[in-house]
Amino acid sequence: MANNEEQHWWFVVRRTILSKWATQLEAGCAVLDVGAGAGRQSILLKEIHGLAVKSLELSSAGVEYCEAKNLDVIQADATKIPFENEIFDGVIAMDILEHIPDDQLAVQELARVMKHGASLFVTVPAFPFLWSKHDEKVSHIRRYRKSEIESLVENNGLKIVNTRYWNSILFPIGVITRLLSLDNSKMTVPPRPLNQFLKKLTLTEARYRIFGKLPGITLIIEAKK
Repeated sequence: MANNEEQHWWFVVRRTILSKWATQLEAGCAVLDVGAGAGRQSILLKEIHGLAVKSLELSSAGVEYCEAKNLDVIQADATKIPFENEIFDGVIAMDILEHIPDDQLAVQELARVMKHGASLFVTVPAFPFLWSKHDEKVSHIRRYRKSEIESLVENNGLKIVNTRYWNSILFPIGVITRLLSLDNSKMTVPPRPLNQFLKKLTLTEARYRIFGKLPGITLIIEAKK
């Protein structure tokens, strides 16, 4: 991930969507990046939006990458967030919940550290029937139905502002790949022309909310406490 996230179309467009969410927060607001990985989204929030970012990452490798980027990182489990109640103006958990056995406890923890009025931004893989070798390779435990992730968020005292799909344009390809049991587990950056094409295609989709109503490969949930 650390090698690919700067150029790979999926990471680039996902950060663009995150950046749009971040515009609702004023510079200096406290934000927790849960499952920060190699730290690229924390860098975006810190350097582009001027937010006071705390990065939380479980893996030692991820912590090392975050430290190399001079991020304020702490190594911890998302089900045991080592912060006091109600101290963050925003919390993000991007493609994290699907890795956690007790996702209910994880969302409970996200809600606990949010101030009243704080915003939550979550992304998860959609549709259990899309399960593939890629899910296995990246250690997913589950993919979510829309009703499942909405209930998970609402049952922890959060009000959903928006739920939408992403990668709706590529959804038919994803379905065909799964039905034919094709190996989609490779995580390398595609050849430059294809990478640029997919980036432009999904950036166009991200600009028009109408696509978010159509089935997609990823679910995006925005909520408030």
